[in-house]
Amino acid sequence: VNFAIDVDLLDGGNMSVGRDGSPYPNEECAMNAMYDLNMGLLSVDADNEDVLVEKVAAHRTRYDPLQALRLCSERGRTRAVTALLIELELWEDAVDGALDLGDGDLARSIAGRCRDADLRKRLFLDIIGRLLAVGPTYNHAVICSIMEESACISITDVIMLVPDGEKIGAFGD
Repeated sequence: VNFAIDVDLLDGGNMSVGRDGSPYPNEECAMNAMYDLNMGLLSVDADNEDVLVEKVAAHRTRYDPLQALRLCSERGRTRAVTALLIELELWEDAVDGALDLGDGDLARSIAGRCRDADLRKRLFLDIIGRLLAVGPTYNHAVICSIMEESACISITDVIMLVPDGEKIGAFGD
């Protein structure tokens, strides 16, 4: 059963002014509470996770992202948690979440959005480190493309991550 409320329909543009045109300060609080309730209800059912992720990605709603993060985390909505971490610019946790989901492309996209150069480099190195931790089945070409994409990682940075005994000749190009 879908209990979610389409709060976008409730916020019709004239909901926040009185007859005299003055704003209702408490009505905005009530609307925010409705958005929080909607996010909470969406997080209850795993079938609603796509809608939940879309609402987070759309930046349209006035929900409390920390409350939504707590609810989604408690209810195991990992894709929604990752989307909320991106929204909150918690880059390291967002990259970890994307990698836990097995979505390397999303992890790379998140790392690329980080504006702090040192943190961005560390995020890309974390992604490469996770690839290398898989073992000898990792794809050297993917690691090289991450190096190119990041524009801040050198071969020396990657060599430091390669486990002892691994061939590093594949990175020669």
